Amino acid sequence: MIQERWVFLDGEEVASSPISIEEFSPWALKGRGVFETMRSYEGKIFLLKEHLERFFQGLKSLKMKTAYTPAKVRTYLYQALRSNNLSDARIRLTAWCDNHKRVRLSVIAWPYKSPGPRQYRRGYQVSVSRQQWIAPQVHAIKSIDYWPYLKAYHAARARGFDEVILLNTHGFVAEGTRSNIFVVDKGSLCTPPLSSGCLDGVTRRGVIKMAGRLKILVLEKNLLPRQVSQADEIFLTNSLIGIMPVTRLRQKTIGSGVMGPVTARLLKAYREQVHRGARKP
Repeated sequence: MIQERWVFLDGEEVASSPISIEEFSPWALKGRGVFETMRSYEGKIFLLKEHLERFFQGLKSLKMKTAYTPAKVRTYLYQALRSNNLSDARIRLTAWCDNHKRVRLSVIAWPYKSPGPRQYRRGYQVSVSRQQWIAPQVHAIKSIDYWPYLKAYHAARARGFDEVILLNTHGFVAEGTRSNIFVVDKGSLCTPPLSSGCLDGVTRRGVIKMAGRLKILVLEKNLLPRQVSQADEIFLTNSLIGIMPVTRLRQKTIGSGVMGPVTARLLKAYREQVHRGARKP
């Protein structure tokens, strides 16, 4: 039996099946648009302010005018949780222009369970794209032009990897198909700069701030694939996985093959921040 879910479409609550929900997926939509993927814990959407700021900045960058306000979108997001009786969830907010040049908006929420302790101990096994294809300075927004990322991701999964690292047209590491990348070198934290073409990830920003509070030096600099492979530690970030260690890059074991000490410190601080946010009234 196909389960119906409640979706907010253009400000109206409508019943939708998993099949019809696919019509609102970033990779299924054509033209201009932006989306955000968010995570709720105990009914509270984590880093919601930051996600909404990036969402509306993306609309502005694409010159998409909308009558929706951040306050109204926030209401839709929380209503989607309540209507689907969800507490721990994955939420996707999408805006796009249809054939009539109208700005459409959808909010979809699903149950979501974070990867378990075993997955974080095991870490991710990651490949590196052989293709140089991300043009620097064009990925400041989270665009619905997502199909190339999805294709690269599924190709990596078919080869037994959890994620694939993408290179920009200069041959430098930019990001994963659905994540930002950090490496640890002699105790310092390094990550590609925004000028590499990587997304200005909300979790990426949070980790940089968190590292500052923990007195961990952060360097935003261009990284070649060989530099990444020689790192003491590697981890990926996004709103769903939080901070995920990478224990194997291609066929090379990273560090001792388990989560490193710097990654562990940051993951502990991240989880404490999530816990504080979930407990706020």
